[in-house]
Amino acid sequence: MDCITLVLILCVYVGRYVEFFYFGDTKFMASSLILSVALPCGYLNGLYYMQGFEKSGKLVCMIVGIIRGVGVFLLILLVIIVGYALAFSVLYRMNE
Repeated sequence: MDCITLVLILCVYVGRYVEFFYFGDTKFMASSLILSVALPCGYLNGLYYMQGFEKSGKLVCMIVGIIRGVGVFLLILLVIIVGYALAFSVLYRMNE
């Protein structure tokens, strides 16, 4: 596994321990946000090992190529969404 994925999963376990035993909060765990990043990273790292098989290797290479191609688009989309979110939060706070 990738080192970043392992560190993220370790942060999830440490965060759950701190949230449960020190704060007693089990409704919304902030460590779930970290887990939502760690799980896709783990699955994408698993695809690396599937490249060794004859039939799945071609498909994995195609999936990795698509993900790399979509990365720039997702970055632009993220900037647009964050911009709109900030604009709406400013408008909401002005009306209070």
